[in-house]
Amino acid sequence: MNLEQLTKTQIILLTLLVSFVTSIATGIVTVTLIDQAPPAVTQTINRVVERTVEQVTSATDGQTAGAGDTVTKEVQVILKESDLVTDAVAIVDESVVRLYTRVQDINGTTVRGQFLGLGLVVSRDGLVVTDATLVSPGNEYFVETKGGALFTASLKNESEKRPTAILALSSRDGGNVALSPISFANVAALKLGETVVTLSGKDRTKVATGIVSDIVSEHLNGDNTEIITVINTSIPDNLVSIGAPIADLIGGVVGMYVVSSENTPQASYIPITTVADQLKEVLDAVGNNSE
Repeated sequence: MNLEQLTKTQIILLTLLVSFVTSIATGIVTVTLIDQAPPAVTQTINRVVERTVEQVTSATDGQTAGAGDTVTKEVQVILKESDLVTDAVAIVDESVVRLYTRVQDINGTTVRGQFLGLGLVVSRDGLVVTDATLVSPGNEYFVETKGGALFTASLKNESEKRPTAILALSSRDGGNVALSPISFANVAALKLGETVVTLSGKDRTKVATGIVSDIVSEHLNGDNTEIITVINTSIPDNLVSIGAPIADLIGGVVGMYVVSSENTPQASYIPITTVADQLKEVLDAVGNNSE
């Protein structure tokens, strides 16, 4: 058949047929590429599509809309996982502090000494949680915030059964600095394969991401209630500082990296619920003393 002999209707139908076949072929190629892509790529592609409502004033039926008249418009915003990680890091970084020994130099001036590890602000009143092996009773330490403010800190609460200790900030250098406590995540909602992020670093913040690879739990008091005791991730240990947090992608702290606990002989993440329980003990004790 000569194309020049086709009518206008036949040309339109032929164009539609070619477009239809092309779209089917494109879809098949796209699905094939997604199936062969690494998990991180597919996870980003399948990320939640957030709908936002945009209110705009427009003319309706040729008339100008009144002040109270709005037109609801749905706008699809695709959230990339990299954006979620960036936002989570910005939130958690405000609550991460660095712990140093407090020593005197040759002139007798108290100065910041050896870097010990990281800690997390858990109260606006100046309570910081860290690995229990880093601190001891009777000693004073320097705690440095993200902004560089130095606080003098001493041990407030510890327990042989807990892998973490709580420090109380007693004085500060550099003026009145507002503290930003962490957001405690819902650990019970944690899922295997969920993306998490950790913040570490001696001199500056370093970020590593991974997934929850294992959740260890045990029965409480012999009944059917299970509590999470250890959280394992795919993040290599050499990228993590002692006392470092792991957080979900909305900035909630899930756990803390500690040297050891009664549930595991090696360094691992303990759930942040352990810290929450210890913090409650401290706050209850303060409340009882004030009565």
